[in-house]
Amino acid sequence: MRTRILNAARVAFAPLLLVALAAAQLWPGLREHLGAPISWDHGAHLGKAMLTADELLPALRGWSDSVEAGVPLNTLYSVGGTAFILVVRALTPYLEWPETYALAVLAVRALVGLSVYRLARVAGGSRIAGFLGGVLALADHGDHSEGGWFYDIQFGVWPVSLAIAFLMFGLADVIEAREADRRGLVPRAAMCFGISLVSHQMPLLGLVVMTPLFVLMRYLSGSPRLRDDVRAIGSTVLVGGLLSSFWLVPMLASSDAMSRHGQLYRSFLELGTGATTGQFVLRAGAFTVVLCALAVLRGLFADGPRRFLAVLASVFIVISARDWLVATNLLRYLPTLGSIMYPRFLMLAKPLEFALAGLLCGEAVVAALGDVKRSIATSRGRLGVIVAIVVLVPFARGLFAGIESSAVTREVAYTSTDPLFQDFLAYARWERRQARTSGFYRVAYSNNESHLFQGAPAFTGVPAHKIGMLIAEVFGNTTPSGSLEALAAMNVRRVVTVGAPPPVVLNDTHVVATFGRIVVHDVNEFDSAVAIDPTGTTHPRVTHLERERVAIAANGARRIVVRRAIGPGWEAIVDGREVPLFGAPVPHAFPLRLMALDLPVGAREVELRYVSRSVPQTLGWLATILALGIVSIVVLPLPRVRAVRDRGVSVLDRWGESVAAHGRRIALFGALFVGLAVGTFLFVRGHEFDVRAALDRAEVHIVRADGSRTACDGARVTGEPGLQCPNADWLYVGPIVQTVEGELRQCVWAHPPGQGETLEIAIADAQLGSVLRVGAGIGDDAMGAEGDPVMLTVLADGRPLGAIAVPPYSDWRERRFDVRPGTHRLTFQVTATDSARRFLCFEATSR
Repeated sequence: MRTRILNAARVAFAPLLLVALAAAQLWPGLREHLGAPISWDHGAHLGKAMLTADELLPALRGWSDSVEAGVPLNTLYSVGGTAFILVVRALTPYLEWPETYALAVLAVRALVGLSVYRLARVAGGSRIAGFLGGVLALADHGDHSEGGWFYDIQFGVWPVSLAIAFLMFGLADVIEAREADRRGLVPRAAMCFGISLVSHQMPLLGLVVMTPLFVLMRYLSGSPRLRDDVRAIGSTVLVGGLLSSFWLVPMLASSDAMSRHGQLYRSFLELGTGATTGQFVLRAGAFTVVLCALAVLRGLFADGPRRFLAVLASVFIVISARDWLVATNLLRYLPTLGSIMYPRFLMLAKPLEFALAGLLCGEAVVAALGDVKRSIATSRGRLGVIVAIVVLVPFARGLFAGIESSAVTREVAYTSTDPLFQDFLAYARWERRQARTSGFYRVAYSNNESHLFQGAPAFTGVPAHKIGMLIAEVFGNTTPSGSLEALAAMNVRRVVTVGAPPPVVLNDTHVVATFGRIVVHDVNEFDSAVAIDPTGTTHPRVTHLERERVAIAANGARRIVVRRAIGPGWEAIVDGREVPLFGAPVPHAFPLRLMALDLPVGAREVELRYVSRSVPQTLGWLATILALGIVSIVVLPLPRVRAVRDRGVSVLDRWGESVAAHGRRIALFGALFVGLAVGTFLFVRGHEFDVRAALDRAEVHIVRADGSRTACDGARVTGEPGLQCPNADWLYVGPIVQTVEGELRQCVWAHPPGQGETLEIAIADAQLGSVLRVGAGIGDDAMGAEGDPVMLTVLADGRPLGAIAVPPYSDWRERRFDVRPGTHRLTFQVTATDSARRFLCFEATSR
């Protein structure tokens, strides 16, 4: 019994130390009434969990009117983070919500370290190696979209790390199942994959890359039963995908309603340089970066799981770079690739790197301990060890201080220590009292310091609109606008500010209350009508206003606009018959669209209802139930269940034998298909005019109203390609990958010059087909740009073909111009009445 306890303690010691390290990092908040981090996205995650518990349970998703002008809550953004908080809540019902949230965040941080520990162990590392890898993971400061403390805790984007932690747990189980022939780990791996897929979309990309690499590396390692390897990883990924289908299938079916957040990362040159200067991974420090680089290099020339982890990490790093995507021009042919945040591939690579670094350090520590053990066996050796300790003693204090500052000490705002959160709670109590005696209204929040107020509806009971970027949801039908017209269209009655208020607050509101730094303003001319006739000739009346249902008495209206966002799942019934809904745009509130419908003459009763059940949801739930049945069959030790399982395995074996028998034919067919696709791509690309490729022979000028011209022929100071104008750094013409409407676009940067000036780009020998396709958009980084559009005018041989007007906060605009096939002098003219923050880029192609 004593031996068993000692063995259990030995096994649990290192993991418990990692949990303790995670707690130590969060201790400044935990020791003060279980204070939770509250900076940036944390308020949104906490509020979502509270709203889900208040509005949606037992379902996890549905329509919520409390966030913005309405969103399909937990439908598009990952539901796993919210579900994780709710599980912790079920275990701690006696705690306040912020206290529950603190424990959930602590659990996520612990899982980050433990997942790396598990990876290092299955790759052949000792407990010391696993512990050191976990310490590196927890000590990682990180950066935006790179994970680590900054992204998880300061920025609050921890659901991504939660998903990746479970992905790594599943990967470790698959590796051990094949290396140690422990087939019982396969169902657990499938469960881990399923949890990771509902926690974030990033593991879906990770599994696409990881699955074929696993089979390839097993083959290169001389695996005697490749068929079993294919079956293990294939069945695990398949069952994991089926387990997550209840959320994954409806999410993919509704992907058109998602806002996009495409983002590229650094080039191969920058990554290679950073590997030697400590900036390969931002804020990691030269020691960690070089250590991880050496560990990956060591792993690439190792064998077994260690090499697989190194190859997988390297592939993720390659995908994170921008060169491969730009060089292949794939954004044009596969625009979905422009919706991916490529820096997050580093979040997939870093746990693998830290596990490999733990292996490298663990080997050194084990070797050193072996030397010490041999030394103390003799009197001279013991004396040498004493001398070494004496020499190291002067550095001990600094060593411990350095470990504490690099691995333990962290700064972040907590609910228990942040004065703003206490002011917010006081305001929330006041707002909840006000709402009891008032009709329907929304509150707009303006605060550039955090996203705390996005969680306000859960505390106040009043629907909210956040002025600025909406996070923790990816519903495309939302707006960052703070204009008075947009606020009025969303039934905003109050504006709450922290710090300097926006101009609309000063001009059109009056102060009604203050709570510390929080100032509450009431809108002077508030219109409470939820349903309106846009012509103003009639006055439809809302008879029932519910979260997923709105009933309206038409009162003679022929068109009704409901001040609620339109979204997938909403339908309109007029006097018992379904009529189509369409989106009504809101001035200065791109891309928000409100629900609108046209009524026949004499219409009386209108009902809008949200149909939460759909074919994708039904299929998703059926797939999840099927997966749960499969896992039960595999896990349960009943004789009949075992017989069914054995029959299923025999079927899979026959399939595997068939695939193996035709393996060469399949490989040959695949190679021919890839070759044909690449050849077609190169042929098409070689016979196509692309303005980006033609820039090397373009003439660029700034033309003023008096006809004078200034050539833009200077070299870019940054070393990037393009022609620099002498007026300003941002006045240049060159190829760029820019985010427009949340989607990456390969285009030509062409910022308009000042008022009365024209940026002119001329290409003398453009070989065109019968149609010239031109598209243009203003980058999403142009926050704050309002007013007149940018005009892009296209001319062929001096003759105008047409123009594209591109206003700020608009979608990508495209036009097709008919031209005579042949060689033309093609000219693009860019002008704007107001050139401030007009981050225009355009593309033009013809073949």
